[in-house]
Amino acid sequence: MNSPDRALHMDLQTLQHEEDHDSRIQQIARFQSLQAGQYWRAQEAVPHEGIEAQAVLLIESIRYVDDAAHTIVLRSHPSCYGRSRSVKWVDEEGAQKSTWHNFKEHRFLLNDFLSRFSFEPDADAVRATEIQQIQANIARLQSELIETQADPQALRLLVQKEIHAEAGEGHEGEGQEGAGEPQDRTLPVIGADSMDAR
Repeated sequence: MNSPDRALHMDLQTLQHEEDHDSRIQQIARFQSLQAGQYWRAQEAVPHEGIEAQAVLLIESIRYVDDAAHTIVLRSHPSCYGRSRSVKWVDEEGAQKSTWHNFKEHRFLLNDFLSRFSFEPDADAVRATEIQQIQANIARLQSELIETQADPQALRLLVQKEIHAEAGEGHEGEGQEGAGEPQDRTLPVIGADSMDAR
């Protein structure tokens, strides 16, 4: 390696070292400010946990091992808290994966958490915006419901669509933790004979 190439190689090594050092300092700073009750923003999607990129989540608790923070427990986002659904993702080897997830909490080892999340100082403003979006969505759905009620055929199609969607979720979760048994949603037929028997 001649002198110019050697100098360039050394400069790149120095730059990489400085970037790693700065990244480490930022990670330490974030760790020192870490505490339960804070809101942190996902910098990327976490598909196997069903977490979307930029989702803002609450730290419920921090678990310690030998007096050192070990596991960060996040509360699931209000939009999906208490629900269960199938989550799908592609692992590092390119294989398709899926599991049935109960949305109550998410657990991350400390280093994994710090690499995926950043502190969100304006959590109240974020939640206020989300509430406004939910209220707008509710108003839209109510308007659609009123319009649908005026059209019996459209109402019947909507009910059938919801039943089929729920039945599909039930079958998808069969054999997985948290999945319930599919329910028979067929309404009983009441004829004149059954009425006379009462």
